[in-house]
Amino acid sequence: MLGVSLAILSIDFGGSHIAVAVVQETVVLAEAHMPTNSVSLAGNLDLVTALIQSCILESGTKHPMLRGVAVGFCGIVDGETGEILSVLNKYPDAHQVDLNAWAWREFKLPVRIENDACLALLGEWLAGAAQDTKDVVMITLGTGIGGAAMLGGKLLRSRAGQAGCLGGHLPVNFKGRLCSCGAVGCAEAEASTAVLPFLCQEHPGFSTSSVANESVLNFNALFRAVDANDDVAQDVLSHCIDVWSNLTVGLIHAYGPELVVFGGGVMQRGEQLLNPIRAYVEAHVWRTTRGLPRIERAQLGERAALLGGPALFPKKRAATGVSQRVHAKYV
Repeated sequence: MLGVSLAILSIDFGGSHIAVAVVQETVVLAEAHMPTNSVSLAGNLDLVTALIQSCILESGTKHPMLRGVAVGFCGIVDGETGEILSVLNKYPDAHQVDLNAWAWREFKLPVRIENDACLALLGEWLAGAAQDTKDVVMITLGTGIGGAAMLGGKLLRSRAGQAGCLGGHLPVNFKGRLCSCGAVGCAEAEASTAVLPFLCQEHPGFSTSSVANESVLNFNALFRAVDANDDVAQDVLSHCIDVWSNLTVGLIHAYGPELVVFGGGVMQRGEQLLNPIRAYVEAHVWRTTRGLPRIERAQLGERAALLGGPALFPKKRAATGVSQRVHAKYV
């Protein structure tokens, strides 16, 4: 269609939820969500198909206006070939699932796949906190800790797939906890939502703390206790901020970004968390004459990975008008 940019079907396969959307440039035309236990990728595809079809109908998008299917996946992938290279306790059957065949059968569209944290970084780069920035690190704080790195306006890649996408699995404590990835003392094993109950329960004052009465011990519960001046909650939060700060220094030393973006549900507290992280970086990073990187909160929330989809399909038909921002930024 003349003057109309092509839309993308975006899918974010998370560990606890799946989100789908029809995205046109930097606008979500329609979206839907569903919970998942991430036991089977193949077992979710029929429901995902139905969700996408409902979003297509809601958005009024016709097939000639669709460019492809962008998939964010919570594992190590090869964004160039579309291979899923490694999974970690989520969607263990992913290696046997042919997403290209599924997308062509259901939608007559090609698939491109990327790690979910990397796709979230692409979203922030196209439409959020990382716009007009070429060297960026993103840290996502949630059930686990995700990470992604972009240098020179391109995602960092390696043949084995780990490069740039394992920020949460950088060790910050060589005598720390055994991580689900097999390493010891990873940031994710030391200060993520998944380990938060253990951090609280191991505190000597836990039994008399208000957090002991929480049926679900997540960061929302921890923040409530912090607001009530609970000493245990304040100690645990301080520990987590120390871990995130140490991780930030390590990522800055590894990649030399001009910007570090923090995303994920934990970042609802924004500056309350970012200010001590900035202070730690100020005190401990090896700086150059070009100064310290900015440390900012992500802007797109749970939509970041969905909005990253157009970056995986940068080319356009001659008759369409894909924005210069999306078209010029090749990944």
